[in-house]
Amino acid sequence: MVATRMRRVGMLALATAVVGSGLVFGAGTASAATPFTCAGQVFLAQSVGNGTQLYTGTFGAGAIGFTAVGPVTSTYYNAIGYNPADNYIYGIRSDSHSALWRIDATGTVTGYGAVTGLPQPGTVIGGATLGGMNVGGFGPDGFLHVTASNIPRMWAINVATNTVVKTINLTTASNVSDMVYSNGYFWGADLNGGIVRINPNTGGVETFAAALPAGAYGGVFTYGNGDIGFYDNAGKLYRVAVTNAGTASPTFQIISTQAGPSSGGNDATSCVAPATDLSITKVADPSYPASGPVPVGTKVTYTLTVHNNGPSNSSGYSVADQLPAGLSNVTTSSPGCTVTGSTLSCTGGALIAGADATITVSGVADGTAATLTNTASVRGNEADPNPANDTSNQVVTVVDVPLVPAAAAAGIFGVAGLGFGLRRRSRRKVATSA
Repeated sequence: MVATRMRRVGMLALATAVVGSGLVFGAGTASAATPFTCAGQVFLAQSVGNGTQLYTGTFGAGAIGFTAVGPVTSTYYNAIGYNPADNYIYGIRSDSHSALWRIDATGTVTGYGAVTGLPQPGTVIGGATLGGMNVGGFGPDGFLHVTASNIPRMWAINVATNTVVKTINLTTASNVSDMVYSNGYFWGADLNGGIVRINPNTGGVETFAAALPAGAYGGVFTYGNGDIGFYDNAGKLYRVAVTNAGTASPTFQIISTQAGPSSGGNDATSCVAPATDLSITKVADPSYPASGPVPVGTKVTYTLTVHNNGPSNSSGYSVADQLPAGLSNVTTSSPGCTVTGSTLSCTGGALIAGADATITVSGVADGTAATLTNTASVRGNEADPNPANDTSNQVVTVVDVPLVPAAAAAGIFGVAGLGFGLRRRSRRKVATSA
């Protein structure tokens, strides 16, 4: 939702400390706080009673796990964002005064007071009453852009001075619970699952029907490669790739889903880890001699290997494999993987530079296709400097397939009551590339 940078040393401090809740009011300095170490984490703030609990998230096999950071605060904050300039999280105190807060790696919250020029809760704007800033994110200009779901206005804050430097009139209220900047726009999701695009330059707000189910998406963040994570309050994370972002008809593809904790008061942000090169290879093992055909009914097992070529560690990845027609009873026992119909979808966790992760999926060559051709792909959480190896080598298995069913062949070619089925004898082959 909303994110802000720390104020510079020397700004006025509020002389109050609530140590038990991890809350400190003051100007704060780099030496007085502990910055986060960015490894591509997701951060989640959830309401607990009248306060907020911060969590750090770790991508895993089929799920995203969260670990509490520090204690629950004594009052509620929202609209958090990760500031890569100093590796702190910032948010807006939601109960009153639209105050700027900073959260460090221990969960300690430092308050800087009300943002100059930011309307206070209860202000009527465009016919709607402001209840508090709950939507926001840093733009490419380094300013924090904030708004509220029901308000047709957005404000850009210079967090170094704790001052609004630009007011942007929106064409309509965003109706989103969180937003994040990616590919030239801010993005969020409405309660119907529509994806909302906000132009920070013109104030244009547009909603596009998408594949997201209806729900409240209180946590929205970016992956390192520009994909957007939509985290609904029911506890499900949808990873969405956006193409043609600036056109009249952008396209949205759900890359993967992961489960996580639910909450009625979600807010999310993330930090972007350095780029790293993930690759994938795929081989088939039908357990038959390379020189022989693969008979109908053979169980074919594919092994997919995800490799991190470096130079950095990966915080996680998604794998997709559309298995071919002619392969029935497809199953997998690999953690984090599911098969829907003939589609394999997997998510995995951290993969350090030089490490491998292995996935297996099996099916039966049922004889309805002479060749089984498929390709697997991997999509890392971080930017990938070498996308050419994100798709596996094509694997082709040729099977013995009856060209004419035996019963029909008996009628056509039967001699003295002896029927036979004409079969095409093919040699199995596996296409490989260097």
